[in-house]
Amino acid sequence: MLTYSALTGTGIDALWQKVLDHRTAMNASGEFAARRRQQQVKWMWSMLEQRMMARLRADPSVRAKVKKVEAEVADGRVTPALARRADRGDAEVR
Repeated sequence: MLTYSALTGTGIDALWQKVLDHRTAMNASGEFAARRRQQQVKWMWSMLEQRMMARLRADPSVRAKVKKVEAEVADGRVTPALARRADRGDAEVR
């Protein structure tokens, strides 16, 4: 356990050294690189999902369908589970 104070500066050098030691250990074990790779994959999926949603929202026909289905869900005429199937043209959702 470390005691430090940003107000007085006491223990900050020791705290920073612990941070550096931890990073050195993470690099030496390969864990830092492994986590960075996992993070890169998560970022890729996040950016892909954002791009796909932006393209869907920009499509006038999709916007019209979504607006109608949103109103049906809000009014309780359709459950969210059925509403998600609207893109497939299932008979349950009109």
